[in-house]
Amino acid sequence: KYKWISQGRTPINTKAVDYKIKTKYNEFSERSSDWNHFGGYLELSYALLDYLGLTVALGDASGDDNADFLFHLEVPATKYFIMNATYMVTNFSSYENIFKMPDYSMFQALARLRPIQLLAFQFGIRKTLQASKLYFPNPESMWELKADLDISWEF
Repeated sequence: KYKWISQGRTPINTKAVDYKIKTKYNEFSERSSDWNHFGGYLELSYALLDYLGLTVALGDASGDDNADFLFHLEVPATKYFIMNATYMVTNFSSYENIFKMPDYSMFQALARLRPIQLLAFQFGIRKTLQASKLYFPNPESMWELKADLDISWEF
């Protein structure tokens, strides 16, 4: 597999390595004993075979900044050409601003051309996700262009 990603940043993001990353074990073991979250997750998917795929997912839990939203659309224009788009917002507390592309959102639009079964070219644009400031206080979200050449078999 070969990947090319636009060089809008250095290969190693120095802001991302300037702090200690907590492991899941450290995060749970360092919490006070009264820390509990109750929540739920709902995912709805619909596929009209060979024409359209659609997914919407919502998740929420008690506490601040614990909601998640996902929207995914997939359109196989032909047997050999597929387009898809994904939008995700995570760690937010209010549903009012989820479509205004906040820092804690991710967007990706891709087009895939598969001229033969073993070969696929994929081109796209994406906005990377600003991770939770609790765990990753420094990284910034950014826009990138990408291009892939895949040698794979698709069922």
